[in-house]
Amino acid sequence: MEKIKKGLPGFIVLLAAIVLLIAGIVLFVNNVSAEGGAAAPAIVLMIACFVVGVFLLKGLLVIQPNYAVALTFFGKYVGTVRDNGLLFVNPLFTRQKVNLRSQSLESVKLKVNDKMGNPIEIAAVILW
Repeated sequence: MEKIKKGLPGFIVLLAAIVLLIAGIVLFVNNVSAEGGAAAPAIVLMIACFVVGVFLLKGLLVIQPNYAVALTFFGKYVGTVRDNGLLFVNPLFTRQKVNLRSQSLESVKLKVNDKMGNPIEIAAVILW
């Protein structure tokens, strides 16, 4: 049974990740230029900004029209994201792209004879 999963708006998460990465860079530059060495809380905050920023970037997901993404967590099905656009999902989920477009297969025309010997052209179109 399919579970529809909603993702968070991706632009808000992208903005938050960029702000965190810039904050980490600013903390790094300020601590490197300090004369007496860096304070331990500043280093911990800098590393936390980088880790959380990268974690948020890893969770971003772009879904094109007529596609969906199936999400699994350690092999167990979690849900399917069907919304289009830039979305954020849990970065620990494994993603598998699913094509939702209808596909078609057209066979070539064949000339056959019916029981009376009359020629007939047959062909098939298969949609899935």
